[in-house]
Amino acid sequence: MDKLAIITDGSLTPASAVQPDRIVPFSISYKDPETDYWEVLNGEGMTVAEFLDIQSRSKDLPKTSLVRYEEFLPVLTELIETGVNRIVILTVPEGKSGTYLEAKRAKEEIERTNPDVKIAVIDTGTTAGGVEYLIEVFDQLRAEGMSFTDILGCLEEEKQKIILFLGLDSIRYIGASGRIPSLSEKNWKATLGQISKVVVARVVSLVGHSPKVFITFRHGKEHINPHVSFLQLKPIVEKICSEIVDEIASGKRLRKVYLFCPGAPTEGDLVKQVIQNLDGGIELYVRSDESISLALYTTAGPKFVAVFCVF
Repeated sequence: MDKLAIITDGSLTPASAVQPDRIVPFSISYKDPETDYWEVLNGEGMTVAEFLDIQSRSKDLPKTSLVRYEEFLPVLTELIETGVNRIVILTVPEGKSGTYLEAKRAKEEIERTNPDVKIAVIDTGTTAGGVEYLIEVFDQLRAEGMSFTDILGCLEEEKQKIILFLGLDSIRYIGASGRIPSLSEKNWKATLGQISKVVVARVVSLVGHSPKVFITFRHGKEHINPHVSFLQLKPIVEKICSEIVDEIASGKRLRKVYLFCPGAPTEGDLVKQVIQNLDGGIELYVRSDESISLALYTTAGPKFVAVFCVF
């Protein structure tokens, strides 16, 4: 009889409400504000408060490193030694990180030396709350005794139903991470239309005075919404709520919402109010700041609103 397990990269943390069988965390590189030397640590080796303190004081913003295949190998080997012979690895989108390809490399090596073991690597197209949902699906189907092949089919189907609505208080962090090349100065000039390149460059460079922007992720691909606010994050969150309502009006049924709102409790309350006023028995889960991976803080900064919707 097959014994199944599921692994994630650093999309989740040990504090996440939903846990896989194993987490292989991202590494964080940062310049120590005291010594001015670059340090690298395991993503679980620092608290959120410690990380945000460094992020606020460091001249060079911290960066996230992909999970390398050498880090996947011992985790896969450990599971196999416990009798597991069917493994799912969930990763962040291939277009945003090399982790997916590193996981596939680890899969090929393990399967070559363990012919009875089958490993599936799934590009989730999402992170955090979206990954939580896929683990919930996996756990339920595993408990029901569904075959490994059928579970994989269901996961591929369910991941298409996840949309991430992300409101950023600043594009400084995501710009420094390089994860979304389209958030370049050139493209912002096009997005903001009449505002000159010089003005955009100056605004983006001022910490706390960056454009507040709205990004939607569908199937691992981002869409930069032209709606921009220069003063408050609230108008961005209002636009997010409007987009969610529009999705429902188009005929989709919203089933679950996973809400993350670090540094933005008022904006988070706005999302909660809108969701709770909708009909249809929508499950709403508000996650703690500690359950957010440092990788997401690295990209999004200390203040943002992430709404993971499952339709």
